[in-house]
Amino acid sequence: MKTIQDVRTPFRLRFLLLTVGLSTFAIWQLAQAQQPVSFTTPTGVWHVANSFPQGSLQFPDFIATTTEVYFYEGDTVADGNTYLRLWSTPDEAFLNSTNRTLKGYVRSQGDTVFLLNQGTGMQEILYDFSLQIGDSALFTFDDIIGNIYLIVEQIDTLIIEGEQRRRLFFSEPPPMGFFFVNEVWIEGIGSLHGPLFPVNARLFDDQGVYLQDLACYSSSDEILWSHPDYNQCYLEHLNVPIGIAESETQLANRIYPNPVTDRLYIDCDRSKPTKEEIILRDALGRLADITVVEVSEQSIAIDLSLIPSGIYTVQMRHGTEFIRKQIVKP
Repeated sequence: MKTIQDVRTPFRLRFLLLTVGLSTFAIWQLAQAQQPVSFTTPTGVWHVANSFPQGSLQFPDFIATTTEVYFYEGDTVADGNTYLRLWSTPDEAFLNSTNRTLKGYVRSQGDTVFLLNQGTGMQEILYDFSLQIGDSALFTFDDIIGNIYLIVEQIDTLIIEGEQRRRLFFSEPPPMGFFFVNEVWIEGIGSLHGPLFPVNARLFDDQGVYLQDLACYSSSDEILWSHPDYNQCYLEHLNVPIGIAESETQLANRIYPNPVTDRLYIDCDRSKPTKEEIILRDALGRLADITVVEVSEQSIAIDLSLIPSGIYTVQMRHGTEFIRKQIVKP
């Protein structure tokens, strides 16, 4: 005759075995879910759209949009580690292109992506997709702005091809007038400004004149992510920027002369004390040096005699007033 203990023992054993089995399965599922999505998938391809002023005296508001394609081909070994070679080209048929530039050597280790610096031969962190809210990442801007740490402010999750991918939203750098970064990473894809953006960062204006967006990311010839503002991966065209209100056009008439050879004048009411900022960028979006040489209650004059010939965009914020105009230096 079995006791109550005898009867209960097999049940408890079965329950224990079931629990162990479920725990093992749960751990396996968790391990599978936590497997990092690799940034260095050999078939990964990034189409990066760049927009910038391409005006002329006849059509000063033309904006050019071109596409740079980034892709892997070949590998190299350094210090016992294997790196994929990352290339870029402006050609749509990128795999058959002879017009290509080696951008760097990249490898992944867990959630971290490393870039081998071609100049120094040193390894640096390109991405760390394990960052949490409050953590920061280093971004390398131009010589004027320098290196800046941006903080992770928000994290959510996207489902791409049935896989969960973390999306990280970063803070803006210190206030820089009407320019911003708007940096977002997607796990395994990288920055939505392009795969190498953290080490080649730049600012963008709030009028949409200067843009650099990841239009598409694909792997094995299948598009896994596409930008909602672009209807195709490869773009190459000129267009007139929309959204320039008539009032803004009228404001722009207060920047003269155009073309300009030496002094450029900006009319504004400076009788009331208010914050004002003036920025000049070339056709590639790079900051150009300016010198204020004359100031009155009605206008400001800046000296452009030493800058090279070309198309420039001058932007000024005076209090709540925003003025923007493309100018030509013959």
